[in-house]
Amino acid sequence: MRCWEFRYGGARKHLTEDEHRTALQLLAFNPHGATVEALVFGHCFKLQMLDDLVRARLAKRYCLTVTAGGRTTGVTVTYMKIMAAGRKAIEE
Repeated sequence: MRCWEFRYGGARKHLTEDEHRTALQLLAFNPHGATVEALVFGHCFKLQMLDDLVRARLAKRYCLTVTAGGRTTGVTVTYMKIMAAGRKAIEE
C-alpha cells in the first residue's frame, strides 16, 4: 500500500492511499466542496480521517450560516474543500 508523506508541525504524517484518496477525489469533483455530514453519513468516511486531511493541509474546513428570506436561521453547516496540496497528492 502506497502512503503519502507530509510534514505537519515538524513531524512527518503518513496518509494511506485508499480512503484518503477517495475523499480527496470527491472534494476535487465539486469546486464548492462537500458538507462534512455528506462525507460522514453519505460516504461513510470517519470524522477522524477527515480531520487528518485538514491537519495535513490537504483540505480545509469552513462553516456557513444558513439564511432564509434574508434572515439568519441559526443553522451552521460545515463544509470541506480540497486545497492545492490535496490536488497535487491525487495527481501523483
